[in-house]
Amino acid sequence: MPKLGVFSGEEIVRIMETEGFVRARQKGSHLILQKRTDDLTITVPVPLHRTVKMGTL
Repeated sequence: MPKLGVFSGEEIVRIMETEGFVRARQKGSHLILQKRTDDLTITVPVPLHRTVKMGTL
């Protein structure tokens, strides 16, 4: 399995938006993304930091 790179919060948001997630709301430095399907909603908080730690990814 390849190692993950170093990403900023905005880069993660752009990647997730290409996968169908939309910006739902923001509180402070955390942006909440959501993706709705027929029977469920996936909610993902993304910290808008310069670099997001590996464990957060």
